Amino acid sequence: LQHQQELQNIILQDTRVFRHNISNLLYGFQGTLLSGDLDAIKAYYENMTTACQMINNENVSALQRVPSAAVSTLLLHKVHAANEEKLPMFITVDEDIRWFGFKDEEMVQVLGILLDNAMEAARESAAPFVSFEARNVEDALSITIRNTCGGEEMPVFTSEMASSKEGHEGLGLKSLRKIIKKHNHILFNLYTRGRYVEASLMIYKG
Repeated sequence: LQHQQELQNIILQDTRVFRHNISNLLYGFQGTLLSGDLDAIKAYYENMTTACQMINNENVSALQRVPSAAVSTLLLHKVHAANEEKLPMFITVDEDIRWFGFKDEEMVQVLGILLDNAMEAARESAAPFVSFEARNVEDALSITIRNTCGGEEMPVFTSEMASSKEGHEGLGLKSLRKIIKKHNHILFNLYTRGRYVEASLMIYKG
């Protein structure tokens, strides 16, 4: 719990630093606008947008709603790692979520595999993005991990959860499948939707 608090403090400190520097960013943008150089304006705007995406107070609030210290700490590690890489990551968690019989250590393994794969793929994208959503639906918990990926063609996933795209098979998916198969109340799907790859985990009430 102490380590978890330390990681939360790191994220909050990043927010404080950003707020201190935002006025300088805006002054710089104003100067770029006055230059009339459209390419420079576009480049500065994109850099500023990326900087703004890195600071997301909702991540801290969302992580506080995770009922497991182990899972919350895992997510904190991933958010902190993403921040250091300047990889935008967004966390959304509903109130009062439950695993419905899925053990904490199993959830940590599954989410660790999916987030590592999502972050690895997003690094190759021209517009990196990763999100994690845990939402309550009727008699179930819906978890969705979404990411962009590089290359001109999106991967196509088979029933064995392997990608048709060379180099995008996904580390640890075989281990994930073994964990999922132990439970008859959990469904997992991996697919593409538009420009995103989505991993969907549905945990139904037993």
